[in-house]
Amino acid sequence: MRLIKKNNGPECLEKIDKYVELSNRENRDCKDLVISQLEFEQKNLCAYCNRKVNPKAFRIEHYIPQNGANGNSELALDYSNFLGVCHGRFNYDDHSQSVAFCESVRGSKKLLFNPQSIDHLNDVYYTNDGFIRSRNTDHDDEFENVLLLNIDPMRNARIAAYTKIEDVIFEELVSNNVPLRDGHRLTLNDLIGRSVEHQGYLVFKLQANASSFI
Repeated sequence: MRLIKKNNGPECLEKIDKYVELSNRENRDCKDLVISQLEFEQKNLCAYCNRKVNPKAFRIEHYIPQNGANGNSELALDYSNFLGVCHGRFNYDDHSQSVAFCESVRGSKKLLFNPQSIDHLNDVYYTNDGFIRSRNTDHDDEFENVLLLNIDPMRNARIAAYTKIEDVIFEELVSNNVPLRDGHRLTLNDLIGRSVEHQGYLVFKLQANASSFI
């Protein structure tokens, strides 16, 4: 996961009556501006699972829901309450089934973990087999049971992303006589300065391997 640093929202939000939904047809231009700003702030990555999101599929998530027992309709147009998320659905190659995660499965459930909090992000860690965890037990439970960030397709996607990096290290660095540990270190330094899909897990694995291999 990545820390999300937000700016002020588009001015058009201030012109919409608080009882009118942003999704209404007449507010389409303003909604597009909101989505564009969220995309820029989050580098086109989902706020929860860190998957790369196609611009046309980027969705607005209300961190504090608009409705339900945990909702607050007064924040429906509050930009500080907006996050950009993916469509939250994984379809298997044979289209025999699909699974939901992130915003699609969360609904209006209360969420304590906030990707805008550096303290929350500092508690996040990963395991070798692709699990995302938190030292905060409430947040850890939300990853597992509210956002479903550790379902098999998500874990497999993280592992596959790292496997591609390993392939590049062997093909481009080790094949040119760069020591394996140095290959991991060079790749890690390059990765930290960029924004890529599943970056948290990739950094975790590179850091571990940069220290382990001789």
